Order: sequence, then structure tokens, then C-alpha cells
Amino acid sequence: MRRLVISATLLTCLLLVSPAAPALAQEGLDGFDEAFARGIDAINTGRYEESLAAFTQCIKLRPESPTAYYNIACTYSLMKKPEGALEWLEKSLDKGFNEFAHMERDGDLDNVRKHPGYVKLVERFSAPVLKSAVIPSFIPKQSPGAAKGLLVMLHGAGSDANRALQMWKATAEREGLILLCPQGDQPLETGGFAHGSASESVIVDAVKRWTDEHKLPAENIFIGGFSQGAAVAFQVAIRHTDLFAGLVSIGGFYGVDGNEEFLEGLDGKNLKLYLIHGLDDSQTLESARELRNLLVGDGIPAVLRRIEGGHEVNKSARTEFNQAISWFLGRSDGRSQRRAF
Repeated sequence: MRRLVISATLLTCLLLVSPAAPALAQEGLDGFDEAFARGIDAINTGRYEESLAAFTQCIKLRPESPTAYYNIACTYSLMKKPEGALEWLEKSLDKGFNEFAHMERDGDLDNVRKHPGYVKLVERFSAPVLKSAVIPSFIPKQSPGAAKGLLVMLHGAGSDANRALQMWKATAEREGLILLCPQGDQPLETGGFAHGSASESVIVDAVKRWTDEHKLPAENIFIGGFSQGAAVAFQVAIRHTDLFAGLVSIGGFYGVDGNEEFLEGLDGKNLKLYLIHGLDDSQTLESARELRNLLVGDGIPAVLRRIEGGHEVNKSARTEFNQAISWFLGRSDGRSQRRAF
């Protein structure tokens, strides 16, 4: 499975909060989008020489686009040419491709993933990214040596990790949960940060480290966020059902296109989804309805709570957030699935 440029959900969020993206890039007036689409179609249908030509054209049009280099690496891997795959993978990483978690599950790289050169390459580029990640933490005072679980909360675009930590630590203290609040790696001109393409890798690495170090039970590992943070949390949760037992999303953005295989894979898993949206939130409410109905129709435990207000974390949102954690911890059924909104 290939990442076309950036997940549709995350792209929507970034454009909403960061309108500074070049108009040319958004509109595809330079022919890049058309060439990229040809390359994707070619690689998906086994026309590898055409794929190489199309992505080479993309590089000529936008030399700094790391995904074009990445897809050439995928093409060489599918052609069973590991040296070529590794050469172009290194070029993509040099250009800033940092979706390491995606690389680890991308079937196009199966032919090179066990190659010693691949392992060394990923380690060389991923280690600095993971080491430099800003992740403030809070350990509940009531049970510092025996936390019940772990809660990861992601701030919205334009905010930061410390504000998120202050917002959610009371719940973490009350419930005996360690709280992690990873900070987005994309500083915004208007202040604060947005979550970038490395967020998934940073979150997964942090969760594995903290879970192992504190011997935390798998059924009590939860993730959530607000706005763009909720969108990223959604993407991470459905891709890593082995790590997370609950997702709480406040005003999140959801994209079904491109996520079909992950959503289908939720059946039989332990992931619970709790979606909180303001009645006046025209940006996200309709997609939340669609997602909830899709999940409930497939028998997946999902809740949509419509609250007063708009795209914000207000008193009602905080109350519903606490209800979500209570449901995740097994103190309530949490579900009102008789009505599909």
C-alpha cells in the first residue's frame, strides 16, 4: 500500500490551519499531480518502467518532493532490484520522508525490508527523529509505581504539548493513568505546532517504550486528541490495534478513502471509538456521523456524542471525555447504538 502524498485526513487538517501552502502545489498547475497519478496507476498494475518514468518526471517538476523518490524505491523493490530500491529510499529520506511506521508495513518494500542495508538506513534516519521528539509526561501521584494504564493525548494545530498536558492531567490523575502529550513537529507561523508525517512513528515508539518500562496492561492503553490531534490519533489507532484499546476523538477529522483496509481490520479487535462533536461544528460533524454508522453497522463498538458548541474543547466536551475513559476502563457500557445519527 502506497501513501500518495499525505493522508487525505491530515492534508485537510493542515490546510485548515496552515493556508500558507503554495497555490501551485494545491492546484497541481505544474503537472505534478497528473504525473504522480500516472505513476501510482502504473505501479499498481505492474507497469514498472512506466512508473519509473512518471515519478522521474515528478522529481523534475518538484525536486524536493520526497514521495516521488519513495515511490521509485518501491518500484525497484517490486522489480526485485534491492540495490536500486535502497539507493532511492535513501534519497527520499534525505529529502525528508520520515513516515517510518508506514515503511514498516508497506508491502511494496517486502523485498528489501530484511536487507541489512535497509535496517541500517532506517535506523540512521529514524533515530534522530525519535530522539528529538518533544513528549511531556505526567505520572499520577496516587500510584506512581503502579499506574493502571497509559493515555496519549494530541493537541490541535496551533496549540502545544504543555497546554495539552495541563488540560488532561486531572483525568489522568483521577484514573491512575500515565499521560503522554507528544508535540507536533511542524511550527506554525501563527504560533504553536501542527503534527507532521513523523507523528505516527513518534507515538508508536513512545507507547512501546513506556508500556514496556512500566509493565502496563494492553487493555488500558488509550489515545485521543482534539481537532488535528484527533485526526492523527484516529489514523494511528486504526493502524495499530495491537497497541490501543480506546480512541477518544474531540472534533476530529475522519477519512474513509485510503483507510478501507484498516477500518475493515477493526472487526474482532478490541479497539473502542468514542467520537465527541459540537452540534455547531460544521467542519467535522457530518463525517463523524458517517464514520460512526459505518463502524456500528459492522458491529464495531463506536459512540458518537453530539454536544452543545462548535469546534472547541468546552465543559461538555470534557465531561464526555471523562465518560469515554470510564467506558474504556470498563465502568460503563458507554454505548447508545440503538440510534444511528
